Amino acid sequence: MTDDQSKLGRALRGYRKQKRKSQAVVAARARVSVNTLRNLERGKGRASSLARVLRALGLEMKLDGSRTQHPLQKLEDVRLSRDYSQRFVAEKLRVSRNTLGRIERGAGVHLGSIEAYAEAIDAPLYLAPVKKKSRRR
Repeated sequence: MTDDQSKLGRALRGYRKQKRKSQAVVAARARVSVNTLRNLERGKGRASSLARVLRALGLEMKLDGSRTQHPLQKLEDVRLSRDYSQRFVAEKLRVSRNTLGRIERGAGVHLGSIEAYAEAIDAPLYLAPVKKKSRRR
């Protein structure tokens, strides 16, 4: 996946610019380096860093059709619902089944791996503003 192919990276950059925040401001708020933020905007970096930046921008990563679960947890459900074996998806991604399991668990996963996995099982990922929970009185 090249830098230009990272939809999440482009979306992240677009949301940041839409909020008129510099990379330095967002990075400081997210407690990551400016280089880390730049890499995320290029589709590189770890999911844990992405989660920090998304929180700082009031965003969350969603899996198309997912309402409640974290998208990484939902990826395995989508894979299983389509009757794709771990072996099939791992071969498609050219990774081991152990690596695929790490992606599904979110263990030290890179953004590019998440995007590639979602693409391999035809499950689009996107960024969306966090919906605030309404309090019922």
